[in-house]
Amino acid sequence: MDSVHKFSLLVYIDSDLSWQHHIDFIYNKIIKFTSIFYKIRNMSSLDILKMIYFAFVHSHLVYGIEIYANTHMKNINKLVLILNNKILRILQNVSRDTHTVELYTKFNTLPIPALHNCHILKLVHKFTHHPDKLPAIFLNYFTKIICFILIIQVLKTVCMWIYLPVLWAKDQ
Repeated sequence: MDSVHKFSLLVYIDSDLSWQHHIDFIYNKIIKFTSIFYKIRNMSSLDILKMIYFAFVHSHLVYGIEIYANTHMKNINKLVLILNNKILRILQNVSRDTHTVELYTKFNTLPIPALHNCHILKLVHKFTHHPDKLPAIFLNYFTKIICFILIIQVLKTVCMWIYLPVLWAKDQ
């Protein structure tokens, strides 16, 4: 039986680090909005719908994404392939065969794996160039071993930067 630990900031960690309980928590929190989105999509402009998406969906997806999106893709498929794409299609009032690149481009966001990479890049950038902007808990956290691991992470982030969508990278 898996043991699941809940931290005070609503991050659920299971014993095998699959993050399945946390992903289910996010899924259940966001799925409640789909029927509301169906009802309001014809009554609001695209700009308003975009604000609603970022307030009620995107904010839940990015909270803790640096941690939970490190899991295997099969664990986050129901967030990526099923729920997030579905909500974007509902809000944009497009058919199921609309390509996902168009969905994400229209709302100027990224799919969860690319969003995860983006947030890792931001964290490494803060650590490397603006350590004073990191939370105070990080001040005494980094030792030589951790710094070596972070150097490896920086090399990984260079590779991630190469694969970020070109238009999105230019906007940042």
